Amino acid sequence: MLIHLKTEDNYKKVEELFNQIQQECKPRIVSWGELKKLGETHLMNTFYSSIDYGMSLAKYADSEPWLEEPLDTINHKKSIEEGRPPTQNFHARLENSIDNRFFHASKCRWLIDEWKENGWYSYPQACVKPDGQLWFHPGSIRQYALHAGHMDSQNIVLWDCWKVKELMPHKPIITFEQWRDIFKVDRNQWVEAKGFPDLPTQQLSLSHMPMLEWHVDEDRPKFYETAYRIQKELFNFKKPKLIGECEDSVKDCFEDNTECLEIHMKKGIFYKPMFLSLFSWPFDKKEWECEEFFIRKTF
Repeated sequence: MLIHLKTEDNYKKVEELFNQIQQECKPRIVSWGELKKLGETHLMNTFYSSIDYGMSLAKYADSEPWLEEPLDTINHKKSIEEGRPPTQNFHARLENSIDNRFFHASKCRWLIDEWKENGWYSYPQACVKPDGQLWFHPGSIRQYALHAGHMDSQNIVLWDCWKVKELMPHKPIITFEQWRDIFKVDRNQWVEAKGFPDLPTQQLSLSHMPMLEWHVDEDRPKFYETAYRIQKELFNFKKPKLIGECEDSVKDCFEDNTECLEIHMKKGIFYKPMFLSLFSWPFDKKEWECEEFFIRKTF
């Protein structure tokens, strides 16, 4: 059931549901730094998928450009102001697994940059599935940004509802007012109720208990812009060239290109987790380095 938060009566409906499950599903505020200490038992999907997203940016940098017009055109600027996609084939492209992967990896990069510059307008939300893994929704891409961006101080709403035991029993259960205050933004918002047996339109919860998901409309144009900037400013619409050795699982992420981004190994071989650093490679610099390698743009 979706409850659109347009009137105070809508908020009261959500508050009634919240109070009904508050002591059972246990919403708590925790930081990412505290949460990641739980390790792979609960966050394996987050850790490994964030690496895969980083790899997708290099592997699919040579795909079709994500903007049909340059960033400085009047139409593009207008699309940003109006909060609408600057391209017309968005839904068709997301049906393609390659485009889908690159677009959402680009969104992850945008989320990291936005967090560094302005912070996030609300907290990500997570619940504990019956197998103990955390499910972030809304905010499924934010979980990868949390890991790749080293956002230890970022707060999260954790629905602490694992069958086996509570993950954060020392954290207080928040009130509806505390939960509501997190989402005070000037955008369309709604709450989705899941797992309530007495609701007329029943939807299963990913936890084993009833849950509430607070959704906020997001502006997509900036995601397109970031995808385009990654293609153009980081990679020049080409896969990177590796100067050195890599493990077999990432060989298809590189090509022997010219006028491209080069990765020069300083020691060892390039292995998959190194793609996490791609989320911090600068757009505006010709060179950047870390302990294992340095990058150089030859375009």
